[in-house]
This record gives sequence, C-alpha cells and structure tokens, in this order.
Amino acid sequence: MSASVGIALGLFVNLSRLLPKVESMEAPDGRSQLDYLRRLTQVIKEKDDALRACGLWKWNCRGIKAIGVLGSDVYDKLLVLQALKKSFPEVIFFTTDIDARLFHPTQLTWTRNLVVASHFDLKLNDKLQGEIPPFRDTYQTATMVAILRALGTLSETTKCPGSLQFQGSDQTHCFANLPQTKLH
Repeated sequence: MSASVGIALGLFVNLSRLLPKVESMEAPDGRSQLDYLRRLTQVIKEKDDALRACGLWKWNCRGIKAIGVLGSDVYDKLLVLQALKKSFPEVIFFTTDIDARLFHPTQLTWTRNLVVASHFDLKLNDKLQGEIPPFRDTYQTATMVAILRALGTLSETTKCPGSLQFQGSDQTHCFANLPQTKLH
C-alpha cells in the first residue's frame, strides 16, 4: 500500500467518526443540496457539544465561537447561514465579499451581526461614484475602479504619493489606495 493511499484511508477513518450513521442520513437525490446542509449542521453541532463537554469545570468549556461561510455564490452563503444560524445563535458568523443581498430586510434573520471582509464597499467615494447608484456587490465596485484606471481617470501620480489621483472635470482629488474599515 502506498503512503498516499494510507493517508487517504486514515483520513476516511477519521472523518467517518464525525459523520452521522449512514442509516440516519437522507438520500442525496435531486439538484437541491438541502439534505447536505442538515447533515452539516448536525456534524458541527456534535463537534460543538463535544467541545463543551469538559466535566466539572463547565465555566472553562469552550464550544465553537465563530463559523466562516466562504464561497463565491451569495445564494449558497444565505442558505448556509439560514441552516446554521438557528442551531448556533451565539456564534459569530463571518464571510467575504460584501453583497447587497446579505443586508436585504428579508435576510436579516440569519445575516444580523454577520462579519464581512471585503476589499471594496458597495459604493466608492462620492467624487468617484458620481451619480451612479450603489453597486450590488464588491465585484461590481472593483470593476468600476478597474474601468477608471483603464481610462486613466484614476491613476498613480507624484501629486498624490501613496495614493491614487482622480482627474475630474474641474479638479484633481487624491484617494488612499487602501480601503477604510466600515461597519454596516
């Protein structure tokens, strides 16, 4: 048996202890993967319970404190948050890439207090954004910055050391290269 097969078998044995018994699992049929989300919630809940079961010193028990929901599809993120938030109301949830759909009033039940790390906001500085309404997600904002840079409207110059210069219709404005921290 090669080393890679041995490692793979060891990994399978370790994972099999975390997964629920095969008889209790739903059949993964069809295009919907909601059965996977229920199983995922169960596995994380069992791990959390195991971390909290520490004997007499309950005050020192540590369960799961934060859960990251990483992926590129905002609808998948919302489904995962919806599935997990009910079972883990005290856990901090975090994700990447801001998207307006995360803050829609119909989604706030499971996105409230969600920590989002994102390079761009939904709106640029007013001088850069102009009359354009806020974008839907960070990728649209990044595309706008790339277009401004490609057109030469936003560029690096000696007038703005360490910053970007915006050549507007009447004046030149300097903007920091790094985005500022913002709470939503």
